[in-house]
Amino acid sequence: MGDEPTLRSLQDEINRIKREDILKTEQIRLLLTKNKRLEEQLEKAKRKISDLSLSTISEEARPVPPSSSDPQGIVAGSVKQRTLGISGESKKIEDIHGSLQDYQKTDEEKESIEKALMGNVFMKNLKEYHISEIVKYMYPVSYQEGDEVIREGSSGDVLYALQEGRVEVQKEGKKLAQFGGPTVFGELAILYKCPRTASILVTSPVAKVWAIARDTYQTIMMKDGMQRQEETLRFIESVELLRKMPEALKLKLSSSLVEEEYYKGEYIIRQGTIGDSFFILKEGEVLVTVVKETGQPPQPVRSLHRGAYFGEVAL
Repeated sequence: MGDEPTLRSLQDEINRIKREDILKTEQIRLLLTKNKRLEEQLEKAKRKISDLSLSTISEEARPVPPSSSDPQGIVAGSVKQRTLGISGESKKIEDIHGSLQDYQKTDEEKESIEKALMGNVFMKNLKEYHISEIVKYMYPVSYQEGDEVIREGSSGDVLYALQEGRVEVQKEGKKLAQFGGPTVFGELAILYKCPRTASILVTSPVAKVWAIARDTYQTIMMKDGMQRQEETLRFIESVELLRKMPEALKLKLSSSLVEEEYYKGEYIIRQGTIGDSFFILKEGEVLVTVVKETGQPPQPVRSLHRGAYFGEVAL
């Protein structure tokens, strides 16, 4: 009797590994089928970025002109540095926020849902803000033994977080795994628009589950994007180099920028390497250095702060 909890724990771990293997296999299949479309989208994005021209901006507005003797200086991060990029949306943030319904939860319930999300192979890579928002807007659902939470082949649009109880995974009528909470299942439904790949049946007397629909998940992501776009546009207005740009070009620039973070001691650009990126410093400080002779240590040239830019020659 004393070994039963240990055996149950080992079996749960085996089932968890089996389930993750199934999910990873399915994800690979989905990614392969969508590869061609993603490549086409990438080409469109590249053409969009290539259309972005800064040639209309006056040279006099440049706060940090590059040295003519050093077109490929090294920029080393001395403090955390960030650039920011957002995709544009047409709705207002207030409208987006108003369309979501907050479901009250105890601290224990929030902790259980968060643990389930962070333990999932796909969801754990989301930002802390996204996890917090998903937890906030998940709604409760209760099931009884024998209930079919998910049916294989059906069109799914809901992700579930099992808090209490146990469920069984079946594919083509065969048992694949059984697990208890806290666990997430049905995540492919909100990440990809595809049929359910397996059935989920309740095997315990009661199962307490939290759920979130695809449209709510996408709304959370869209709201975050809108907030970041507003922040980006405010940043563009604060940069002397960029504020003189036409409004249409500012919007295009805001949708082309991508956020990156560097930490003290990291190189952003290395002298002599081929560059393909243009950087605008949003936070922190970076140091520009130059190696004047082979074998000699890099020599500091100048420090750059918020609003400075570099790497424009690469464009």
